[in-house]
Amino acid sequence: MTMIGHSIGAESGLLLTMDSAVADFLQRSKAQLHGLTYTDITHPDDRHENVRGVGLLSVGSAPLRLRKRYILPGGGYVWASVQVSKLDTGLDKGCLVGTIFSLDLKDFRATPADLWSAAKRQAHLMAERNAVLGADLFNDGAWSVLLGLYIAEAEGRGLDGSGDCATACVSPVSRAKWLRALHSCALVEFAGRREDQPQLTQRGLERVEGLLTKTLVPAVLPDAPADI
Repeated sequence: MTMIGHSIGAESGLLLTMDSAVADFLQRSKAQLHGLTYTDITHPDDRHENVRGVGLLSVGSAPLRLRKRYILPGGGYVWASVQVSKLDTGLDKGCLVGTIFSLDLKDFRATPADLWSAAKRQAHLMAERNAVLGADLFNDGAWSVLLGLYIAEAEGRGLDGSGDCATACVSPVSRAKWLRALHSCALVEFAGRREDQPQLTQRGLERVEGLLTKTLVPAVLPDAPADI
């Protein structure tokens, strides 16, 4: 990680001032950032955890450390590691001081909670897509089963197609077919050799978590052709 700079905000979260390097990192001028709060420029998916953590801060307590995404003016976002503390002396007592570090995505490590949330989002998106466009247009049986297994294991339960949004659109016959196919690829194993007790193998777990992690970090995309 590389330190970008510092920002100072009121206890309410209103941004007061920051280093020029921080404004450059956020792709805005200081004037554009004046009057905004830190939540205004925080990615919606990261706001709740950010607000909760700041709310627990007290003057002189250990700093809050978090990983978050800042929204950029063009609609994208940039990852950062942020350390927040409250000033405990002087006229600025109670103000929030943030130290912003750029986050090297090569070192990105998603937490179990991040991965579970990503899996749930994927499952809900699939369910909404099927509801709007029709499940008969798509064939995501293998991924639905893998995702359903991952969510079930993370929640400490068995795979239940009737109550799992990831596999709700997969019939019992298709689910059994896909489980056998995934077993042949060493992505799924059967506890006690019972096909009604499937679980992800270590290889399957690593593959699923690798794909989920990619949904949590911005992809490096090629430049668009000039004529687009």
